[in-house]
Amino acid sequence: SNASHQHLAVTGVGATACARHGCFVPHSVVNFQLGERQRNMDYSLSNALNHNTDGIPLVFVLYDVICQYGIHLEKRFRQSPHLSMPQNIVIQKGIGLFHVHGHKKECELRYSPTFIPGMGETDGEILEELWSSLNRSSMTTRTMSTSQRQETLDRHMNDWNWKKMITMGMWMTFVCEHG
Repeated sequence: SNASHQHLAVTGVGATACARHGCFVPHSVVNFQLGERQRNMDYSLSNALNHNTDGIPLVFVLYDVICQYGIHLEKRFRQSPHLSMPQNIVIQKGIGLFHVHGHKKECELRYSPTFIPGMGETDGEILEELWSSLNRSSMTTRTMSTSQRQETLDRHMNDWNWKKMITMGMWMTFVCEHG
């Protein structure tokens, strides 16, 4: 929403999240300058793919515009000294269910989580849920310095992850005790 404001150093943020657990991936938050750019999301994805992914052979990457973003993804990673992904990892690309229906029919058939083998039952829209909790803090971070803003967002994201982890632990305890 701030992309048209040329006087701003940061016009938005992007991040990578684990759809299975509903948590932000640490070190994957990026700032947007003049709108969302592939290079920003490449950096986010690179950090996410290299965070505790040892032994994971397949990763599902769901992104609202994967039909455009994913075209030269592997090539961009190979050509950049700042990006990396684990060797032998396979990336399966998709678009979340809310967004895929706004695309062409070809995109829907190719990228809908419903039709991706092994995807399971997911809407692929976990970041939309996570942003709703972060949006409440956006008004307070607008006037902060870059470092203070980043620390505040990190704290909010870590708080979300902590609450999610505690909730999952309580649920697992309940299931184990009540069979």
